[in-house]
Amino acid sequence: MDNRPGQFKEKFSYIKPAPTLPLSQKVKDMKKQGINVIDFGTGDPGFKTPESIIESAYSHMKDGHTHYTSSSGLLELKDEISKKLEHDNCLHYSPEEIVITHGAKGAIYNILKILCNPNDEVIVPAPFYPGYLGMIKLVGAKPKVIQTSADNNFKLTTSQLEESVTDKTRLIIINNPTNPTGTVYSRKELEALVSYIFNKKIYVISDEIYEKLLFGEKKHYSLASLNKDIKDLVLTVNGFSKTYAMTGWRIGYAAGPEEIISTITKLQSQSLSCLSPFIQLACVEALKGDQTCVKDMVSCYSKRRDYMCDRLSKMGLDFPEPEGAFYVFPNISNFLGTKYTGKVVNDSLDFANLLLEEEKVALLFGPAFGMEGYLRLTFATSNMQEIEEGMDRLERFLTKFKD
Repeated sequence: MDNRPGQFKEKFSYIKPAPTLPLSQKVKDMKKQGINVIDFGTGDPGFKTPESIIESAYSHMKDGHTHYTSSSGLLELKDEISKKLEHDNCLHYSPEEIVITHGAKGAIYNILKILCNPNDEVIVPAPFYPGYLGMIKLVGAKPKVIQTSADNNFKLTTSQLEESVTDKTRLIIINNPTNPTGTVYSRKELEALVSYIFNKKIYVISDEIYEKLLFGEKKHYSLASLNKDIKDLVLTVNGFSKTYAMTGWRIGYAAGPEEIISTITKLQSQSLSCLSPFIQLACVEALKGDQTCVKDMVSCYSKRRDYMCDRLSKMGLDFPEPEGAFYVFPNISNFLGTKYTGKVVNDSLDFANLLLEEEKVALLFGPAFGMEGYLRLTFATSNMQEIEEGMDRLERFLTKFKD
C-alpha cells in the first residue's frame, strides 16, 4: 500500500469544485473591494426565509429540540412530507418510505452510493446540474452524458435513451423542472420515458427540487405517479431550498422503495448521524403553514423572468423560454471566435470572464452544464433594479464585439 503523503491528491484529482462556489466567492471578494457586481451566477433565492419558518426554528431551539434524533429524520416531518406527496404529487409513501437528508444533493449522493457499483453507468441528459457528474464519479460509477437538442427544448427523448442504454446502465437522472434551461416535461413526454424505463428495469432519480417554481399554465408531474409499476424503480428527490428560500438550512428528502430508504438510513447513521431537529420541525411549519409566501416569490420570479427574457431576445440571443425554475440559458455561439476590443473570445469561459472583468456581471459558462456555446443566468438572486442594470451592462458588452 502506498501511504506516501499527497497520494490522495491523485486519487481525487478528477474532483472539481462546484462552479458556483468559486464564482460566488469571487463576487463576494469584489464586493468587499467596493466593486459593484451584478450576480447572475448563483442559484440562491434572493428572498429571506419566511418569518414563520424562522420563528418556528427559534421556538423549537428554546424548547430543547437541540439533541440527537433518528438518522432517517423526525416522524413529524416524514408524516408531513407523506401528506404533501399525496396532495401535491398523487404519490402515496408511508413514513418508512421517506428519509430526511442533508439537502436534496445529499439525497442524490446517498442513492448513488447505495445503488451504483464500480463502473456502472448513470445516464445524465445535458445540459445538466453540474453536481450530478461529481457525485457519480465519487461513488465510482461512470456518467454517460446524452446531449439533448435545442430543437426539443433540451428534453430527453425515448429515442435517445434507446441509443444510450447498455447492460451497464444502472440509473437515469431526470431533473424536472430543469436546471439550467428552465424547461418542464409534459405528462406525455414523461409517460413515453416511463414506458421505456420500466421495460428496461432501470432505476431513476427524479430530481423535483424546482417543482413549485412554475410559470404561466405549466404543470408539474412527478415521474413516479404516472404508472403504478414504475414507482418501485423511482427515487423521488425534493427539498426546501428553492421553494422556501432555505438553501442554507440544508434539508432535503427522498421517497422510494422501503428497502432502499432503510439502507440510506443506515448509511446516514454511519456518516452524518442525524439532521438538526429544530430545523426539521421548522420544515414541518414550512409545509403546514400558509403557502402565500411561495406564491409571492413565484410571482416576483415571473416578472423578473419576463423582463430578462425580453431584454435577451432584443439583444438577438436565442434560448428556450424558462417554464420553471429560475434560470435562462442563452446561446452565445455567434460571439465565439470573434474579438472583443482586440481580444479573441475562444469559448464561453472566455466570454464569462471578460464580462465579469469589463462590465462586472457574473454568470456561469455552458461547459459547467455540459454544453459549450451557452451561458446560464439566474433571476433568483437579483431584484428588478439589479436585473435592469445587469441587462444594460450585458447589452453594452455585446455591442463591442467584432467579427
